[in-house]
Amino acid sequence: MSTATRKLNYATIGNYDITAGQTVTVGFAVTMDSDTTVRNAAAGVDNDVIIGVAHTGGTSTVAGDANVDVFLFAPVVPVVVIGAATRGSKAVWNPTGTGFTDAAAVAPAGANNEESYGVFLQTGATGDIVGMMLGMTYRQIA
Repeated sequence: MSTATRKLNYATIGNYDITAGQTVTVGFAVTMDSDTTVRNAAAGVDNDVIIGVAHTGGTSTVAGDANVDVFLFAPVVPVVVIGAATRGSKAVWNPTGTGFTDAAAVAPAGANNEESYGVFLQTGATGDIVGMMLGMTYRQIA
């Protein structure tokens, strides 16, 4: 029995399919595999792109046969894409000032810092409007 405190008044909850052949465990961190699928985060390699914590769990044998609810870390808002938006990737404001685009690849101990403003929850191209989970962070890039 859990004694964990829960306060869900302002929770943002997303419903996703579990990636085929994967398991999602209640209370575990999850990452995205497509615009509609999630899996348990892999040890040590997914820290930068975790989107939330599983509220329900399950195992998927084939695509679409199981889904879960995920407590997202922040609200999700529609944003304009310039360049490319890749679901599960960090989002930065494009240098031209005309929309959001994929952040550079993370490089721990890299020489430069980059400010990101959230994580894309959908994939899109220039002119598309996609969902982005808000969350301002800094990361090291090459």
